[in-house]
Amino acid sequence: MNEVVIPIRGICSSMKRLRLHLSNDVVDEIVDALFQKAIKVVLDNSFIPIVVTADTLLASKLADQEIIVYTDDGNSLNKAILDVIKNRRLTELFLVMPDLPGINNQNFKKILYLKDLYENIIVPTTDLGTAITSIPSKILTQPVFGPNSSEKIKGLLDNSGHFYSIYHCQSLENDLDTIHDWAYWKETIKLERSTKS
Repeated sequence: MNEVVIPIRGICSSMKRLRLHLSNDVVDEIVDALFQKAIKVVLDNSFIPIVVTADTLLASKLADQEIIVYTDDGNSLNKAILDVIKNRRLTELFLVMPDLPGINNQNFKKILYLKDLYENIIVPTTDLGTAITSIPSKILTQPVFGPNSSEKIKGLLDNSGHFYSIYHCQSLENDLDTIHDWAYWKETIKLERSTKS
């Protein structure tokens, strides 16, 4: 089955660093819009989203859709992902983070093409986090998600002898976590709109 794990702490609790600079209402709208965009791209490409969240309100809203929902306590992304792998018996973890303003069907199809060629793929962020990854579940023997996660995943793949591709895609490397990311995306969107006019 083609399933993609999308972890989101919650609409009102994600992007803590951005909340230091923008109002909670604005950040809530950003979180929801980016999450919905990730869900749409996954569904558009015939994958089933598995949403992992501590947000019970979000979980109940998603219950009637073509989405599998796992609720967790919100304390550990790594534990939540391992629980989903175990419960779904996933031999592969295909994960898309929900804070990617640049995700679209075109770059997702490129990832699927690379995934078909190499099986394992890492799409790193500029701060060495992970935007998207597809890796064998069995290599997740230690916590990897958090700071420098793309380097940790790379190390696990190297140590286990797996081939992989690292895909550098500017529109995916720039996630949205900080006020600097916000400034980058505001300028990028403004430039894209002006060139289309």
